[in-house]
This record gives sequence, structure tokens and C-alpha cells, in this order.
Amino acid sequence: MNALRTGDLKIEIIDAGGAAPLQLMWMGRGNTRQPAAALHPFFLHVLDEAVSRQAPLELHFEQVEHINSSTLATVIQLLQAARAKKIKTDIFYDSSLKWQKVNFDVLRLFCDGELLHLRS
Repeated sequence: MNALRTGDLKIEIIDAGGAAPLQLMWMGRGNTRQPAAALHPFFLHVLDEAVSRQAPLELHFEQVEHINSSTLATVIQLLQAARAKKIKTDIFYDSSLKWQKVNFDVLRLFCDGELLHLRS
């Protein structure tokens, strides 16, 4: 699978194969006004791969510099799609950065203790 670069945002994929987690490493800035145009097809491909291999997802935001509300809304849609497909998902972020703590604490609403976990 290939990395995604859209605007100032890059998402690299670390894929150890098999049932190992698909790791999405977010870097740069998610600041486009309509990120879904690029992110949705990318996420669909990642979700299909995770389902076919029965592999969990790891979303790593520790190195991302900024995510606007449109990008965060697209991430929420990814989480909902992963839940619908029963894909275990872990979100990693840097809680020492105030903007990350504020944005990712909102995602706790979606945590169910089974399929979605936040890690800081």
C-alpha cells in the first residue's frame, strides 16, 4: 500500500503484513477545506485491506502539526466505518500538546472499550 500526500498532509503506512496492525503515520498539517476527496478513497482501501487480513488499525497522530475540523470530521467517519466493519482501532496522540489533547479527547465519545481505544 502506498502513502498518501494531500496538500500539507502526509500519511505513511507501516505494514508488517499478516495480522499485524496497519499503522497510519500522520505527518504535517491537515488543513485543506475538503479533505474527504483525498482521504475517503485512501481510507476505503486501508479498511478493505484490514478486513481481508483481519488486521487492526493504528492511527498515529504524534507527529502531525495541525488538523482542522474538516480533517477531524473525516477521521471520525473513518472510525465509524472501522466500527461497522468490526476493525479494532487504536489512536495514538501526544497529550502534552494542548491542541491534540483537546481534539482527541473529543474522540473518547466514540470509544467503546472493545473496538476503539485512545492512547496518549
